[in-house]
Amino acid sequence: MKLNLSVSPLPNEWEYSFQNERLHHSIFNLDWIEDPEIIFDVGAWDFGDSIRFKNRFPDAEVYSFELMQENYNRFSPLAESIGIKTYNLGVSDEDGEARYYRSYHSHGDNAQSSLLEPSPLYKEKYGDMVRHEEAEDIAKCMTISSFCLQNKISNIDVLHIDVEGAEGKVLDGLGDLRPTLIFAEFLIDGGWKGQQSFEEILDNLYDIGYMIEKDMGSDKLFRFVGE
Repeated sequence: MKLNLSVSPLPNEWEYSFQNERLHHSIFNLDWIEDPEIIFDVGAWDFGDSIRFKNRFPDAEVYSFELMQENYNRFSPLAESIGIKTYNLGVSDEDGEARYYRSYHSHGDNAQSSLLEPSPLYKEKYGDMVRHEEAEDIAKCMTISSFCLQNKISNIDVLHIDVEGAEGKVLDGLGDLRPTLIFAEFLIDGGWKGQQSFEEILDNLYDIGYMIEKDMGSDKLFRFVGE
């Protein structure tokens, strides 16, 4: 079964139009996977990746997590309209509540907001195009392990992560779960205060049975090969 979505590519190869909204997606290639059953999209922002996943794999259960209330309110109805399960929730290394930091691009979107505070290094690199705000908002957070236990999910085929420096927090919350594929964007080491370095994350993933399958600069694809 194929969903008949009106999805139109835009001149920027990482953008497309869906229901009159300009959406964005990562460089994740949908041909890397075949017949997934469970997909988690963590840091969904405008749900552009989630919608691509659901369009290509309509029988898959796609779970999408976005902590920013304004992003969630604007874009989650698009995702829900095609059967994606959406959650206004931060995914982290512990359950509870946490403050988060808003970051706005010069063109208005807040795609780089994070559970971590931007560092001087980040502000130096992106200061001309990103405006930061102090953490004033509270997000409900859960670990992937707790969420899956609560929702009776025993396996994840694809874990797609785009969380602006908080990748380590997401992965530390896996518990005993071992997603088949993990795709994550690692922008800048030291770009956020309290951020785990890529070397730390890589060591931790190696220790629990993952290997890098594709290295695309700041984007990495890991596959579980067994502990």
